[in-house]
Amino acid sequence: MKRIIALISILWALGAVAQEAKKLPSLHTEGRWLVDKHGNQVVLHGVMDTPNMYFNGWR
Repeated sequence: MKRIIALISILWALGAVAQEAKKLPSLHTEGRWLVDKHGNQVVLHGVMDTPNMYFNGWR
């Protein structure tokens, strides 16, 4: 049990380090739009993942 907890802790720490390594550009709003620091409009796309097998290709 201690090994599992240690492994989970290590993986969590590695994930946190990986997130710090990639600094994303900052976004802000202008009116109803998200824009980057150069004033370009940014569109964010989401992902739908559901536990319902019908919607995720029966996996």
